[in-house]
This record gives sequence, C-alpha cells and structure tokens, in this order.
Amino acid sequence: MGALCGVAAAALLAAGGCGSSNGFAAICRSPDEQFHASKTTASHVFGLSVTGPEVVHTRAEVKAQHIEHGGDVLLAGRLATTAVSPGGSSRHFELHVCDARTGRVLGGLHPVMRVADTTLGSPAKRIAVATMEGTGEGFNDRHYGDEVLLQSGHGYAVTVAVGKDRAVLPIHL
Repeated sequence: MGALCGVAAAALLAAGGCGSSNGFAAICRSPDEQFHASKTTASHVFGLSVTGPEVVHTRAEVKAQHIEHGGDVLLAGRLATTAVSPGGSSRHFELHVCDARTGRVLGGLHPVMRVADTTLGSPAKRIAVATMEGTGEGFNDRHYGDEVLLQSGHGYAVTVAVGKDRAVLPIHL
C-alpha cells in the first residue's frame, strides 16, 4: 500500500472501513493509484482518486479480446471529457463510494459530481458520471467518474452528491 493509501486506510479504519474485507480495496486498490481526498458522512465514505488518462473498455471488448487486466470496464453511462481548466490535461476521476456503517462498496448509485477550479475562481462544472470497474478487479473496484481536463498546480473543489448526501473533496494537483 502506498504512503497516501496508508494514510487513507488509517482514516477509513477509524470511520468503519471501505472495502475493509479486501484491505480498503475500494479506495486503495493498488499501490500506484493516486489517492487525493476522502470524506466520511453519516451515510457514506467517499474516496476520490485522480490519475492520468485511463483506457476504458466496453464489456464486449473485454470478452472478445480476452482482456484480463489494464484500464477500466464501462458498466453504465457514457464517457464525455469535461474541460474544467482551459489548456488542462486529461485526468481520470474515480469516485469510490462505500456504506459508512458497514464499509461495503456500493453499486447502482447515480452520483452527481461538480468540479470548480479554485485557483482560477471558476464556477463548478457538472461532469458526466459513468459507472466503471477496474478490468479484472471485480465489484470492490466499482467506481464512478469520467475524464476531466485539469491544470497541474491548480486547486479544485470536487462536490459529490448521492441522493441528499453531499461532500466537498478538495484536491490540489
């Protein structure tokens, strides 16, 4: 587990864990994943990781090409890159959501995500949210997100909402 994931795991352990049966798999699923922010509410544990561009396969591609690992599998929704910062580079948002009481990964959600560039003071933009899993990772890597254009060195406020539950996840690249 990477250093940032170790910090996240300790925080999540105090909050009841997230995917705890698999070593906090939903938030810190691999040592190379860049974990940026987490927030625990009364109902949910939200964990956001932001990586470079991600290859996303359809279920049909995974089956036809016998893809076992690498990238994500698109389960629901559609991909649509959102430009939050002018001239930014593509980043992959992965929002993992767990039940705050049980630590179980939650599927079948329809989260809403908005991203504001706090360095530029720009208003928040709603991003498209698709449902994905890491290829070959299974349900404990169920996450929600898409590609977003962001600037290195900028700060962002990522607002996530599931039903009436809402959290703001600040990140800095």
